[in-house]
Amino acid sequence: EDPLPVLGPHLDEHLAWLIERENNGTLFLSGQLGDETGWDGSGMAIVRAESRAAAEADAQTEPFCRAGIRRNTIRGWQLNEGRLTLELKLFDNSFTIS
Repeated sequence: EDPLPVLGPHLDEHLAWLIERENNGTLFLSGQLGDETGWDGSGMAIVRAESRAAAEADAQTEPFCRAGIRRNTIRGWQLNEGRLTLELKLFDNSFTIS
């Protein structure tokens, strides 16, 4: 079932909420969760927080959660493995993450 009819009325506020956290350095990564069958409206965000309690309090202010259409679950995460390459091209104001 398409989640947009339920999420749509709150989407602009949700995106503004994410942008605010991106700008203040709280949001590290965020995006939709889905598979070959599609998207059910769920997502995941990796945030920087002073404590679990701070992350939980902030998650409760997320617009989909406030509207009662999403339940945010807080889990700890520790980066141990992987690779991230960031390429900045200053003259043409572009970047690539791979």
